[in-house]
Formats: sequence, C-alpha cells, structure tokens
Amino acid sequence: MMIEQFLGNLNNETGYKFGNPWRYSEKSLGVIVPILKIGDIEEREYITLEEAKDKGVIFKDSGHIDKVLIESSLSMPIFIRSGTVLKSKETQPRAVESSVIIIPKKENIHEVPVRCIYASKGIHTGGKFTYGGDAPIEVRSSLLSRSGQGSTWAAVGGATHRLMSTRIASRATDRIMSSHDNLAGVMEEVDKFTKDIDEILKQVPLFEDQVGSVFLDMKDVVGMELFDQPKSWEAIHKEVEKRLGESVAKEEEKTFFKPDYELVKPLIFGFLKKLIDSEKTEIQRNDIYSVMFLKGDGVVGEATTIYGKVIHLVGMKMDKNVENYRPTSSILRSIGPRIGSYRTGVISE
Repeated sequence: MMIEQFLGNLNNETGYKFGNPWRYSEKSLGVIVPILKIGDIEEREYITLEEAKDKGVIFKDSGHIDKVLIESSLSMPIFIRSGTVLKSKETQPRAVESSVIIIPKKENIHEVPVRCIYASKGIHTGGKFTYGGDAPIEVRSSLLSRSGQGSTWAAVGGATHRLMSTRIASRATDRIMSSHDNLAGVMEEVDKFTKDIDEILKQVPLFEDQVGSVFLDMKDVVGMELFDQPKSWEAIHKEVEKRLGESVAKEEEKTFFKPDYELVKPLIFGFLKKLIDSEKTEIQRNDIYSVMFLKGDGVVGEATTIYGKVIHLVGMKMDKNVENYRPTSSILRSIGPRIGSYRTGVISE
C-alpha cells in the first residue's frame, strides 16, 4: 500500500528528515519541528486551493447540508484540504470534511463533502462562499475523525467557547460574539485582534525544501501536516501554523521544557508509529486520486494520492471529548423548525 510505504519512509527519514525544533522564546509552551524534503523535487501535478482561490474558482451552496458545489475554470487540478472553512453571508457556512482534488473536465461543477459549522443559520441554495482559512484544532480533529455532524457541532461549540474566553475576544463586537454556534464569524472577529499572535507567527522560519511541520505542546505531538512539494507547504503553512501551532504563541514564566531534538524525537516517532499502525480506510477513489482515512490509538489522519503518489498527509491527536458526541437539546432548539430538513439533508429557502 502506497501510504504504508510513505509512512515507513518518513519514519526512517528516507527522502525526508526532521529539522531542529523551533520555539518563539524560552517561555513558549509549544514547539515546531520542520519536515524537510531530501533529494530531487518533482514538478507538482496540482495546486492548492490557497493558490487558486482568487483565480477562477467559485463555491456555491448545493441546497444539501453535506455538499457544496465548486465551479473551476482552471486547467490544473485543485487540492482542497479537510478542515478548510467556507464562510458566507448568504448561506450557512461549512467546513470541508475530507480532502478532495478537483479534476478539470468538460462539466466544470464538482461536489465537495462538507459539514455545517453554524447550526442555527439556514441554507440558501446557490448562496456563494469565500475562503475562510483553517478550522480551529477541535473542529479539524472532528472532521478528520469522520464522526458525524453532531461531533462537528460539539467541536464548534468547544472552539467558539475557547476563542470567546480569551482576552482578545473581549474586544470583539457583541453582535458576532453572541452567536455561539457561528464559528466562521467568531474566527473572523477574533482574528481582527490577534496582531500579537500574528507577529509571533511571522517569525516562524520557512526553510529551504520544507514540506511540512510537526507541532508539539508541553506533553505530546498535537499534529503534523506535510506535502510532497515545498511550493504547496509555502502556500498553506501560515494557516496551519495559526491553528495547529497555537501553543507556540502561549508563554508561561515557569517553563522548564528544552526543545532539544533528542527530547522531542521519541514523541514524534511515537506519533508516527500510531499512524503506521492505524486502521486505514479508502474513502474516495477514481482513476486519478484517492483519499485514505487513518484512525489509530488516539490519533486520526488522512492521506491523499495522485496517480498512486502520496501528495499530502495530515495527522492529529484525537479530541476524545467530541468523538462520540450527539446533538444537545440546546443545539436542537437553535435549529428550530429546520431540524426535519437537516435530518433529510436538504434545506431550500
């Protein structure tokens, strides 16, 4: 299996190697370890959505809670990562559940699998979306675990609660922040006041031939993400660092953790072993690409291939708080009369 070989090469540092750990300051609670490509780098056979979003792609609401339509006029395949937020003022915002590659063809309308991230807002068929960056870590973990819409709603609740409890959120507008299930709105509002975090993340180095990173907190690996090509990582690394690397921007006076590679190495390879030993299920396949779902001991992940070659891998520590969640009565009340339509998967307003 191609993904087994890829993970084995990563574990043996064959074709890839892990660089020196980076930490913003001696007080930082998080560490970033770059993943570097070794040897020849082949030409890409795709571009990322982050590169394509302003060059001829349009997202529209299909009228179904679990599908969004994308129209592409580009001649290059477009890779859309799981956890990508699609925000909208016209219809219900969504987040991409599993990665997908948009292959150019005569009929240029394609379906993208999504989950609702604003339970109390209705769907308007044909409503347009714009790119909204990466979902917070709780939501992306839920999406990767493929544990259902209820889990996503729970993760949204956890993420918005965490974001709104920060000192930054206290400066945001009451109108947006009062909508506890409006993840895209809360993200956008809080991000307006994160200049201090942005300044820290600007200092995260981008190395030559870097294709990914491993993100660690004081205890363990939080997540890792990598591509086959430095250009892809360069296009998306800021979004990944902002969400998976949140702990890098947090500081504590009494921090005794020294980010030495020999100390973090066992954590990285322990995490990799869980991905290697994970149950792997193919969730998408056609003549050009495939997407593999990985679920193991406390980890969840996804691997995407083009023509049998792995182009993207993401692995995250699983959030057990939302893994088996079912919608609460408060969420059901917020949806109101639309709940019947949610169960059937179609809403038209």
